[in-house]
Amino acid sequence: MNEKKKTIHLQGKVLTPLVIGNCAYIFHSSQVIRTSRIVSIGEVNDHYSCFETMNSYYHVEFSPIPINAAMPYYSQYAAA
Repeated sequence: MNEKKKTIHLQGKVLTPLVIGNCAYIFHSSQVIRTSRIVSIGEVNDHYSCFETMNSYYHVEFSPIPINAAMPYYSQYAAA
């Protein structure tokens, strides 16, 4: 059976280091996405990451995380 994996393009931030055998956590559209296990890592640079999971190919273009998402506890005091 030859199944094609889907390719997913996201703009966000990879929250944990990419490690083969582990899941990736990606912050995208104000939510955290957990992928299936990583099977290979393509290119990782300052602008994007490309990697393959058991189910999909991911291309994550980096974008800044809003401060209240990155540090929700501390950001409530920053506005005071």
